[in-house]
Amino acid sequence: MLIRLFSIIGLSTLLFTHPSVAQEVPRTVDNPITFESLAKQEPELPGWLGIKFGPVKEVVTKMGTYDGRKGALITAVAPNGPAEVAGLQPNDIVLKVGDIEIHKPQYLANAVRDTPSGAMKDFLIWRDGSIETIQVLIGGKAWAAAFKTGDLEMAQGYAYYNGNRVFKNRKTAAEWFRKAADLGHVRGQGMLGNMHLYGIGIVKDYSKAKHWLEKAAAQGDIDAIKDIGEMHAKGYGVVQSDETALLWYLKAAEFGDPASMAKVGEKYLNQSDTLENRVEAYVWLSLAKRYGWAKIQNSARMQRLRTGYKSWPDEKLQALNDRVATWKPKSVQ
Repeated sequence: MLIRLFSIIGLSTLLFTHPSVAQEVPRTVDNPITFESLAKQEPELPGWLGIKFGPVKEVVTKMGTYDGRKGALITAVAPNGPAEVAGLQPNDIVLKVGDIEIHKPQYLANAVRDTPSGAMKDFLIWRDGSIETIQVLIGGKAWAAAFKTGDLEMAQGYAYYNGNRVFKNRKTAAEWFRKAADLGHVRGQGMLGNMHLYGIGIVKDYSKAKHWLEKAAAQGDIDAIKDIGEMHAKGYGVVQSDETALLWYLKAAEFGDPASMAKVGEKYLNQSDTLENRVEAYVWLSLAKRYGWAKIQNSARMQRLRTGYKSWPDEKLQALNDRVATWKPKSVQ
């Protein structure tokens, strides 16, 4: 039996060292949350874990098969939630919480609900053919409030999309992203739109792609904004228009996306050979380089631009370089 022991001491360190945990402590605007502050709070009920779970059926993972019936199957884990911080993962089967045998999912729901926040509980689980014990710090309302609706569905969608501890299945991923999108999750809407746009795991449908991408783009989703730019650039379900594509790429570029900066620069470079277009091309391609778009460093377009601006006055070049150096992206609302 493998034992994983996580104590309350050093929980803040655990957040940054556990390989499955993102690099931010979850927070709310009015009540910043840290693990130290959670440990100091008065215990409250019900407890909260940040998972979705259901009945156990035959579970086949990349490492093993579980064909029993006892336990509760974790199907999704909220990023940075108590479960993920402790190390619980989708496809884990919870067999016991403390002294409570988990014969079916309701037993797990009761066990977590009846445990006050801040308490540590031993979770006996099946994972990939082995039995492990993981200590979990139970969360409460303050922790739960830091999460967006749809985060759990997104976590499961990404697991299937990337094949993380489950067999890669883009169709199943799309089903989870659709659940998140229906709940109003912006990135879920963007992912679903992208999959409809390119026919990834689901039927290619430009109308549905446009619907979901526009919803996400209206809320500042940069990838969705870029995808709409591609739709107009390639004529996917809309009238092909380089001018409209440029406007969408420009929106993404202004939010600080280096790939879009490069596209904007290239669009200006490929338009009529006017001084204004060459200036904009220089600025945006330079910004793409500044923000780490490596493909632009030695591209033919950059070489062409360098040849053209050699004849520009030094003061003009200095003014453009100052514009690049002082430029700041817009913040996504």
